[in-house]
Amino acid sequence: MQAKTTTISTNPFSIGKGILAFPDVVKILGMPYRKVYAWMRRYFKGELGEAFKNTYVREKYGTRSVNFVTLIELHAMMHLADAGVRTQKVLEVREILSVLYGTPTPFAHKAVLEGMHTKGKEVFWKTKNDTITLSGKKPFQSDIIRSLVKKLDFNEDLLASKYYPLGKERHIVMDPQRKFGYPVIGKTNIYPETLYYLHKGGESHELIAHLYNVQFAAIDAAIEYCQNQ
Repeated sequence: MQAKTTTISTNPFSIGKGILAFPDVVKILGMPYRKVYAWMRRYFKGELGEAFKNTYVREKYGTRSVNFVTLIELHAMMHLADAGVRTQKVLEVREILSVLYGTPTPFAHKAVLEGMHTKGKEVFWKTKNDTITLSGKKPFQSDIIRSLVKKLDFNEDLLASKYYPLGKERHIVMDPQRKFGYPVIGKTNIYPETLYYLHKGGESHELIAHLYNVQFAAIDAAIEYCQNQ
């Protein structure tokens, strides 16, 4: 299986696409710092960076950032790595899926995420003409990707557009159209940390709800989200 160099337009940083700094990426993914750092460096800035034309990680003032759909791609691809799939093989499949689905970020595409099938140590996608397969060193946890899909909204292009880290029934959402994609409370621009630190400082739910015009459930979600980071 040979990877083709895609000519699909890149995924630049711009208003509405989100800008998430590396420390925030680590917190949101809930994965070890070193692992996330290695992936960001290798996939987007290191020896594989040329394949992505270095457009997926922005470095400014010593801080690296990614945009929203790149964060979703990292989420999916790092779980492939956890199953022992070789980095180069993930890259090859990513390029094939990129051309097939007409997007520079296929692992943030609804059809790609929903179309991931597993059988033992294999992950595969069935297309009209072929089956695209990745082989790992241990069984792939397909429920992780199913859980990810349930926490996502998709736009008309079928790309991830919103992410609900605690699930859609809760009050925390990441929307690249607001606050550069950083988690906020529901339809507001209130950061979860704002409510959490008031709670941690001893303020009551009643006062916090009055000050910020939010429900108690939103305060509870903010507390849960921040305590899990």
